[in-house]
Amino acid sequence: MREEGDDELHDWRRERRAEWVRVSNTGGLSGRDELLDQLVLPMRCRVAYLVGTFLTAGCYGSPFDATVAISTESMMAPRQSDSANEQVSDALLQALFAYDLSVRSLVWEQAKYQPQRMATWVLAETRRVGVDHSGQWFSQSEFPTSSDAEEENGIMRGYRYFDGEDRMFGYDLTVRRGKVVPPDRDLLTNFSPFHLLGRYVDFSQGRTLPELLASSPKLHILEPESDQPWPGLRGDVNLLDVTFTLSVRIDPSHGYAPRSILLVRKDLGAPLELLETTRYKQVDRVWIPTAGVRGLWTLLSKRVHPDGHARAEGWAGHAKNLEQLNGIGGLSASNRAAMWHAVQRTTITGSCTGNTDLFFYPMGGSSQTGPFTPEILVATIISCNDIATDWLQTPVKQWSEIPAPPSAWMFDLFRGRQSDLRTALEPITFADADGSDEENP
Repeated sequence: MREEGDDELHDWRRERRAEWVRVSNTGGLSGRDELLDQLVLPMRCRVAYLVGTFLTAGCYGSPFDATVAISTESMMAPRQSDSANEQVSDALLQALFAYDLSVRSLVWEQAKYQPQRMATWVLAETRRVGVDHSGQWFSQSEFPTSSDAEEENGIMRGYRYFDGEDRMFGYDLTVRRGKVVPPDRDLLTNFSPFHLLGRYVDFSQGRTLPELLASSPKLHILEPESDQPWPGLRGDVNLLDVTFTLSVRIDPSHGYAPRSILLVRKDLGAPLELLETTRYKQVDRVWIPTAGVRGLWTLLSKRVHPDGHARAEGWAGHAKNLEQLNGIGGLSASNRAAMWHAVQRTTITGSCTGNTDLFFYPMGGSSQTGPFTPEILVATIISCNDIATDWLQTPVKQWSEIPAPPSAWMFDLFRGRQSDLRTALEPITFADADGSDEENP
């Protein structure tokens, strides 16, 4: 058990959070950079020293990492004691905490691709997204639709803004309608660099990736493999009262960012989600994922749904078509190779070890049209930890300038009435609550 170590890690992370807030409020970006030097680089040095005695993967992402040379012979040494293994796993975990803390806000543009009848990749959506450390976020998206009713050229153009507290504002230019509602699962479900950072792995409580790993009763070290040459951690975690095995590969050459994240339902031996980063870009001294693959799986009973099982197996037979990456642009030869391997891993199918009647397969794979996963992401980072964009600095102004016709309206769930775009972001008052223009005595 690691209860004492867990408490220390949580205390350590709370102290770092408080320090980030202090620097953000007083020191600005230069103060944040100073803290990054104090926090992340010494952590790299410590992790590189500990991991260097255990793993063959070299740590060459910084001057600190470059001082550590790891020989192949080190892998032939006797296995370390449990105490030494815990030191390595704790060091890797703290490095992951440090990396997670180094990404406070992010603005990016992205293109998301999905398979079409397991033959080629098609552009499913483009987005511009900004997420602030305060919890505010905005997104502008375009995606094709399958219906022609009330739509222009089959394209939906949506704006969304969350105020960081309780109200999300959504408006679609195509249908000229919108809504003010509590935040939905838009950022959680739509594949983005934040998924590759591990921010949405915990779909039950919203814990970050290192927090989720720290909740595991026992962490095991993953040794580098030929196709995944990075150290990692594996542990059992609880999500919605179900035990999952979480495996995370950590990339020393990119600031100890997560390289791959695999979530497997332990009792069934069935994968739920696999996230793999295939490309990074250094922005504001932080390595940010800019390309990757997400695999999502679901289950069916072979006995109850024989037709669906046959279709899923049939579509799986065409998976090699997707490995050609037809339709995906903007990738170098090395990145295409990394993505090719990731696609291979995200198109697997099979029977569950815990219940052989259950069959796991990529989502949508039992339908006539074929699976809509895996997904490929290609992103361009606009800013990282920078001063908030216009959308997050002046949301009222930005929202009022959406190119919508005067007849456009939104339904405000909080006020219980329709509202125009120009007044949608106004603060809710007592008059809104009681329906009058004056205060009741």
